[in-house]
Amino acid sequence: MMTADTYARRPDLAATEVEQELFLIVPEGQEIVHLDRMAAALWRLLSEPMTLNGIVDTFAAAFPETPVAQLRADVLTALGELEEQRVIAVERIGRGGPL
Repeated sequence: MMTADTYARRPDLAATEVEQELFLIVPEGQEIVHLDRMAAALWRLLSEPMTLNGIVDTFAAAFPETPVAQLRADVLTALGELEEQRVIAVERIGRGGPL
Protein backbone atom coordinates (compact mmCIF):
# COMPACT_ATOMS: atom_id res chain seq x y z
CA MET A 1 0.00 0.00 0.00
CA MET A 2 1.48 3.34 -1.06
CA THR A 3 0.54 6.36 0.96
CA ALA A 4 1.64 9.97 0.85
CA ASP A 5 0.04 10.77 4.22
CA THR A 6 2.41 12.79 6.38
CA TYR A 7 2.86 12.21 10.11
CA ALA A 8 4.34 14.71 12.58
CA ARG A 9 4.38 15.22 16.31
CA ARG A 10 2.16 17.92 17.71
CA PRO A 11 4.41 20.87 18.56
CA ASP A 12 2.24 22.03 21.47
CA LEU A 13 2.89 18.97 23.66
CA ALA A 14 5.34 18.91 26.53
CA ALA A 15 7.54 15.79 26.66
CA THR A 16 9.26 14.53 29.79
CA GLU A 17 11.66 11.61 30.07
CA VAL A 18 11.81 9.77 33.39
CA GLU A 19 14.19 6.83 33.75
CA GLN A 20 14.18 6.16 29.99
CA GLU A 21 10.37 6.35 29.83
CA LEU A 22 8.71 9.08 27.75
CA PHE A 23 5.59 10.92 28.90
CA LEU A 24 3.63 13.58 26.99
CA ILE A 25 1.20 16.12 28.39
CA VAL A 26 -1.83 16.68 26.16
CA PRO A 27 -3.29 20.14 26.88
CA GLU A 28 -6.91 19.12 26.22
CA GLY A 29 -7.99 17.68 29.54
CA GLN A 30 -4.43 17.77 30.91
CA GLU A 31 -3.88 14.11 30.02
CA ILE A 32 -0.54 12.43 30.56
CA VAL A 33 0.31 9.87 27.89
CA HIS A 34 2.99 7.22 28.49
CA LEU A 35 4.71 6.05 25.31
CA ASP A 36 6.05 2.51 24.98
CA ARG A 37 9.43 1.99 23.28
CA MET A 38 8.02 1.84 19.75
CA ALA A 39 5.80 4.88 20.25
CA ALA A 40 8.65 6.82 21.89
CA ALA A 41 10.95 5.99 18.95
CA LEU A 42 8.27 7.21 16.54
CA TRP A 43 7.73 10.38 18.58
CA ARG A 44 11.44 11.18 18.42
CA LEU A 45 11.59 10.38 14.70
CA LEU A 46 8.63 12.63 13.93
CA SER A 47 10.37 15.83 14.98
CA GLU A 48 10.08 16.52 11.24
CA PRO A 49 7.05 15.39 9.19
CA MET A 50 7.51 12.04 7.48
CA THR A 51 5.54 9.73 5.23
CA LEU A 52 4.78 6.15 6.23
CA ASN A 53 7.32 4.91 3.69
CA GLY A 54 10.00 7.18 5.14
CA ILE A 55 9.25 5.96 8.65
CA VAL A 56 9.34 2.30 7.63
CA ASP A 57 12.59 2.84 5.70
CA THR A 58 14.18 4.37 8.82
CA PHE A 59 13.09 1.47 11.01
CA ALA A 60 14.20 -1.05 8.37
CA ALA A 61 17.70 0.48 8.39
CA ALA A 62 17.78 0.31 12.21
CA PHE A 63 16.42 -3.25 12.36
CA PRO A 64 17.64 -5.02 9.20
CA GLU A 65 16.92 -8.48 10.65
CA THR A 66 13.18 -7.70 10.97
CA PRO A 67 11.03 -8.30 7.86
CA VAL A 68 9.83 -5.03 6.33
CA ALA A 69 6.22 -6.26 6.29
CA GLN A 70 6.36 -6.79 10.06
CA LEU A 71 7.94 -3.37 10.62
CA ARG A 72 5.27 -1.74 8.46
CA ALA A 73 2.49 -3.45 10.43
CA ASP A 74 4.07 -2.48 13.76
CA VAL A 75 4.57 1.12 12.63
CA LEU A 76 0.98 1.38 11.39
CA THR A 77 -0.31 0.05 14.71
CA ALA A 78 1.83 2.49 16.69
CA LEU A 79 0.86 5.43 14.46
CA GLY A 80 -2.81 4.57 14.91
CA GLU A 81 -2.40 4.56 18.68
CA LEU A 82 -0.49 7.87 18.65
CA GLU A 83 -3.18 9.43 16.48
CA GLU A 84 -5.92 8.09 18.77
CA GLN A 85 -4.10 9.59 21.77
CA ARG A 86 -3.95 12.92 19.88
CA VAL A 87 -0.16 13.24 20.15
CA ILE A 88 0.59 13.30 16.41
CA ALA A 89 -0.91 15.18 13.51
CA VAL A 90 -1.68 13.40 10.27
CA GLU A 91 -2.06 15.16 6.95
CA ARG A 92 -4.18 12.94 4.75
CA ILE A 93 -3.13 13.56 1.16
CA GLY A 94 -5.96 13.43 -1.35
CA ARG A 95 -8.62 12.81 1.30
CA GLY A 96 -9.49 16.21 2.66
CA GLY A 97 -6.20 17.52 4.07
CA PRO A 98 -5.05 17.65 7.69
CA LEU A 99 -6.99 15.90 10.43
